Amino acid sequence: MRDLVISQVKGIRKDFEVKDLLMRKTEFGGLGMDSESAEKALAAISDILGRAEVLSEEDYEKWLSKESATKSEKAELAADEKLKQTEEEEVSLKTEVSEASKKAMTALEKAVEETFARVEYRPPSDYLVRRLRNAISSRLRDVRSALEFKQLLTRDSKVGGLKLDDSQADFIAKQVEASYAEFHDAILQEEKSRLEKQIGEQERKVEDRKKREAEERAKWFEEKLRSRKAETKKGEAAFKEMTEAGPSAQLMHKERRAENEKFGHLVHPPQVGSTQSVPELQLPSDAALSAQTPSRQSAATEAGSFKVAEMSKPDIKVSHATVELARKTAAARPSLDGIKFEAPHLVGLSGELQSMTLAEFRRLAKDPQEAVEKIKQKIELLSAESFEKRIQAIKGYMQSPLQKKYTELVTESFRQGRQVLDFAEEQKNAGKDTLTPEEIMAIIQLNSALHF
Repeated sequence: MRDLVISQVKGIRKDFEVKDLLMRKTEFGGLGMDSESAEKALAAISDILGRAEVLSEEDYEKWLSKESATKSEKAELAADEKLKQTEEEEVSLKTEVSEASKKAMTALEKAVEETFARVEYRPPSDYLVRRLRNAISSRLRDVRSALEFKQLLTRDSKVGGLKLDDSQADFIAKQVEASYAEFHDAILQEEKSRLEKQIGEQERKVEDRKKREAEERAKWFEEKLRSRKAETKKGEAAFKEMTEAGPSAQLMHKERRAENEKFGHLVHPPQVGSTQSVPELQLPSDAALSAQTPSRQSAATEAGSFKVAEMSKPDIKVSHATVELARKTAAARPSLDGIKFEAPHLVGLSGELQSMTLAEFRRLAKDPQEAVEKIKQKIELLSAESFEKRIQAIKGYMQSPLQKKYTELVTESFRQGRQVLDFAEEQKNAGKDTLTPEEIMAIIQLNSALHF
């Protein structure tokens, strides 16, 4: 951490490089922090460097020497005050303090203290003393090699060294190498134990996080299933209401009026049968009509009541030209004998979508957007049963007369180089039964939602 802060102060590393080194695993020279801890550490470093004054090594050496002198003076004053105590109490107190400090020391700190005691050289300032201790610690931890340690001893103090001659450097290096052989294994074992403890702690945190994420994921999945069931029930209720209600009376009246305007008055099949008998009609003469009228009036009078046994059909009056034309065309009409009528059969939602026409699309809702939503609800109901039924429903819709009419309209507009909406508006104004611009936009949105 100290080397990391120094590299940031000197501008060797940027903030993102410092964060990367903090999060790097300890096996690869990092500190093994997670992202949150690394962010906090980087923020703390930036805060301290923003409030603190960074000194050069020479200025720091002077400041530290001055502080050490001040502390030594205070210590001397405190020592004078303690002279009143007996010699035995002082000896016992020093013994207890030294034993407690030795118990609290790690293997590395203990090795550094003993190695420093073996070295007879003492630097002239506390700043250089601390530098020597750090150099010994780096060698015992095998951060520096023996050659690098010796080069540091002989290097100038202005560039991070101790400025010793070769003889002093050789003597100190031999003492440190002896301590390296004696304490390195213990330091390595202690570092390994500490690393295993950190790894175990990190693994525990990872397991806790995985457990928490699994619980959150299970809760999210449960909520999703609950919401999907609610949507399915809502869609089923809407579909049931739609199928039971059927098309509105207003829409049926509008469709019937449009059919009457285009094809004229339409009659039911039984009435058609009655119209086929028109060629066989024989118009009575005026004399016959006058003869029959009194008899009918007398029969009605004799009945004495207005009971009607059967609804009488209205008399149809046609011209002679119409009767002659009907007689001529009666023989040319094809016979209906041999034609088999296939009874209607029920179809599912897929069949309903496949046979959907423009008129049926308009019967779904007055607004094309609402009609599109109802088609989507039908497809979603099939999707809830199986994915294959969804594909079948979409394919059926794409083969419907409604989709074919839309495709033909788009193809014709492209062939003429016209805008689809303008072309549709022109066709509508010309009286053709085609899609309106609003219906085209709704179908485009529906096709996009179905990924076609």
